[in-house]
Amino acid sequence: MNNKIKDTAKEIEDSLIAIRRNLHEVPELAFEEYRTSEIILKQLKKMKGMEISTGYAGGTGIVGVLRGKKGKSDRCLMIRADMDALPIEENNELPYCSKRKGKMHACGHDAHITWTLGAAMILSKLQDEFSGTVKFVFQPAEETAAGARKMVEEQVLENPKVHIALGPHAFPQYDTGKIIIPRKNAFSAAKPLFIKVIGKGGHGSWPQDCVDPIAVANQIYMNLQQIISRKVKPSDAAVLTIGSIHGGHMDKGNIIPNECVLRGTLRHATMDGMESMVQWVKEISYNIAKANGAEAIVEFQSGVEPVVNDKLCSSIFKHSAEEIVGKKNVEMLEESNLGGEDFYHYSKRVKSVYFFVGCAPKDKVGTFSLHSCDFCIDESILGSAAAVLANAAAGLLMKNDIGSVVTC
Repeated sequence: MNNKIKDTAKEIEDSLIAIRRNLHEVPELAFEEYRTSEIILKQLKKMKGMEISTGYAGGTGIVGVLRGKKGKSDRCLMIRADMDALPIEENNELPYCSKRKGKMHACGHDAHITWTLGAAMILSKLQDEFSGTVKFVFQPAEETAAGARKMVEEQVLENPKVHIALGPHAFPQYDTGKIIIPRKNAFSAAKPLFIKVIGKGGHGSWPQDCVDPIAVANQIYMNLQQIISRKVKPSDAAVLTIGSIHGGHMDKGNIIPNECVLRGTLRHATMDGMESMVQWVKEISYNIAKANGAEAIVEFQSGVEPVVNDKLCSSIFKHSAEEIVGKKNVEMLEESNLGGEDFYHYSKRVKSVYFFVGCAPKDKVGTFSLHSCDFCIDESILGSAAAVLANAAAGLLMKNDIGSVVTC
């Protein structure tokens, strides 16, 4: 069957490029993906045998269901594509650049949609070649970590019940066309961090009458860095980043402000490690503030949990990917990735494989990253990624001994 899949992928390659360019021109932010949904719906309606449901997660989410005709099977595999863009001004010179000022598909979600549609096109033409059901999920609001939760709450994993989920992501850090499969953690736990230091403001000439929150915030910042170097195990994958510190007037240097705010992010490969980091941040912030006569308010947003790949499913997926792109283009990734993804709402409930697709043009590999205004992809990957998804879906659906519910 994999030869038929490769041949069909080649036939639809030009169509996929056109779809992706259309999507790239009209980027939409979280829960605003109305034009994006229209483009997806138009394509799904062309596919023979596709059952379509709309209106998920606030209105823009779409689910397509395709049932194989080769024998009877109650197995169901889900392929998820995220839909939303980012509030970034595009810096590429392309005929299909974003037409919406300050918005851009800088994380490859336009490609994710396209190759998922491509997999649907391929399998709709080959329904007699596979058994079981494939559910194509087009999810809004991944960038705000809100869309997957809503989709799960609205029973996207049911009717038919999903046994396995696949999640592909474009990654410019890898050579174009490479398929990279994390051995265990595809993404880490992540929590946004907020610290407000409250002091006592006054004139810069009389600091003895003040409690300088900027000075206290500086001490907190320096001591937070020791969490990674002195508290987290050296073998653990973890990051603590403070990306913003603000206190005082932007145009005045002789005023000690009342407050100083630090914003950042915590990352850890495990939830236990994350909870320890949260406690250490609180202890350091509260105690340093108290020692200086100030007050610290520490808050964390809910964030995301780790995305953990199933070992057996990953092995089967690897073999399926190799059948399409060759063994030399498929690699297992040993280290944990410290990015965050709301795909965990699926992976904590059903067996899953999250993988990365090398996507940068060959002359630009390593020159830009995700969420960059220079982000672009090598469009030749669209057909091959669609073929990888289609072949993996058919292969995984044949394995009745995999199980479905995550038990680890």
